[in-house]
Formats: sequence, structure tokens, C-alpha cells
Amino acid sequence: MAQPFIFRFVHGVPDGLGAAIDGIFGSGNYTAELLHPFIGDDAHFVVVSAGKPKSKGFIELSDKNPFFQTNHQPQYYSDSGNQDIQDVIEGYETIVNLYENTNALGYKLHARLAKNPSCARLEFKTRDYYECAIGTATRTLFHPVGTFLLEKLGILML
Repeated sequence: MAQPFIFRFVHGVPDGLGAAIDGIFGSGNYTAELLHPFIGDDAHFVVVSAGKPKSKGFIELSDKNPFFQTNHQPQYYSDSGNQDIQDVIEGYETIVNLYENTNALGYKLHARLAKNPSCARLEFKTRDYYECAIGTATRTLFHPVGTFLLEKLGILML
């Protein structure tokens, strides 16, 4: 079986990081509250992201001015085969396995896994739990890109 193309980043938890992430992604206080208990500890968190997502969103111009606010619909995890969410779940399962069963991360770092409070109703470390956690704080490490012909709008771009 081919491994999914996913990115895994390990990041420390300095003071102010949660607020900075919330500011970038417009997620209210979600990340700040989630990371707050770990500030000042020997702590880190892992981000898993689909490397080549199959889900496709879109960006549309809202009028003829290409510099005006666009309609941005990323449509994360919307692929018809649900492969993106399955790949990211597999990524989290791999990370948990590394923490729990190897010296690389878990044993040497005395790591412990923290639960996502938004998914407390689900059994920890199950596929349903991971799907909930992924959907609670969807982030992407990719910038939306695409091309379209502005000439149809009567706009000349140099």
C-alpha cells in the first residue's frame, strides 16, 4: 500500500503562539485556549497536513476589480472518495504510534498525548475521534493558487 503524501511538523509551545495562530487563521480563541495549559512546559505539538489534497476549492472575483475582496471557498476534505480525511487520519495514527512505541519521540521525551476538548464525547484515539479533531481546527499549509483569464472581464493585467 502506498503511503499518503502528508506533512508532519513538530513545533514548540511558546507564549503567544496560540493567539498568533488564531490571528492568522481567524479561529477566535480556539488555539490559544488549547495550547495555554502547555506554555512554560517542555511541550510541543504536531501538525499533520495533506501534502497533495484531492479536495478542490475555488476562488472567484466578486467584481471586475481583481484587487477587491474575493470569494474564497477552500472546501477542505470535500473530495468524493473521502481520501484526504483518511490520509490525515493515517498521519495522526502514525504520529501516535511513534509517540507510544518508539524511543524517537515518546519514551525519550516522556511525551503524553492531550485530548482535544471539542471531541471529548468520542473515545480517544479512534478514527471517529481523529476525524472530529481534524474537523475542529482545519488548517492548511498551502496557499490557494490558480489561474483564470482576466481578459474575459475586460481587464488588462501587466
